[in-house]
Amino acid sequence: MSATAPNELAIIDIGGNAVNLALFMRHPGSTEIVRTYRASQRLRLIEEMDGNGFLSQAAILNAENTIVTYCSWCESAGISIRNVVCVATSAVREANNRDVLVDAVRSRLDLQLKILTGEEEAALGVDAVRHSLAMENGIVFDLGGGDLHITRVLRGRSTNMTGLPLGALRLSRHFPHRSALSQGQLEALSAFVLAKFARLSWLAKSASGASVIGFGGTVRDLAEFIATDPHKKQNVDGMVVSVEQVDEVIRLLSSLSLDEVRLLPGMPPERGDMALNGAIVVRELLRAARADQMQINGASIREGLALQHFAAIS
Repeated sequence: MSATAPNELAIIDIGGNAVNLALFMRHPGSTEIVRTYRASQRLRLIEEMDGNGFLSQAAILNAENTIVTYCSWCESAGISIRNVVCVATSAVREANNRDVLVDAVRSRLDLQLKILTGEEEAALGVDAVRHSLAMENGIVFDLGGGDLHITRVLRGRSTNMTGLPLGALRLSRHFPHRSALSQGQLEALSAFVLAKFARLSWLAKSASGASVIGFGGTVRDLAEFIATDPHKKQNVDGMVVSVEQVDEVIRLLSSLSLDEVRLLPGMPPERGDMALNGAIVVRELLRAARADQMQINGASIREGLALQHFAAIS
């Protein structure tokens, strides 16, 4: 393929937990996009924020170098810098020194790093989900390392877009999981999360008889852990997960130390400290929405950005 072919696109997205790369192509004459490659580098930027809201110099440099590496990979794949879209979400969005990273990326690569608003981030995720799944009514949520985004879909339209600081990695800073939790500690964490949902009066009205769709790294990790088969890699896209299954995961993880959690089959060791908090957020969201299950979707804001890009050049 030509390096300037409009059917090729790279998306780099800098999240609270990881910097992700996805390569997409669109076949001529088609509206469908195909993801051809993906990579993820876990930098855990949300942990690198100090009490005054500044990212450390080391964190900024690590993010910058990761973007440079990804752009080199893109060039090797025949995708020019003109066909690279680079965005940032929670951690960089909140950082008081975010312009340092924006300026560094522009200087080294002549690449614009766009900081997505919470509303833009939520909308891109919902667009990606609805492209892959017909949905008239229900709830779509994206749970990552930094934030939780919840959107109500009503008669095919997105409403009540809400962002909450309930990302699994962010919560781990306030509720670290190092040893087995007592019942009191578990109840305190659950109450903290549930209190955030109590202010969303529309939430309990949204899921009755409708779908709840979850996506994002934390949600996929939870589903993959539930579906673990030691003999093969699980594809959890479309998988249905019940509240009871999430409850079982919480009971198991809360009874173990972090070292023990990291040794569990199907548990990525580098995400072990986030797993319990992520599962509790999912359970309390389903309870608040009066839903007994959710469906996993493989979408991400990267698919949403690709759809937006290809639609603009059609």
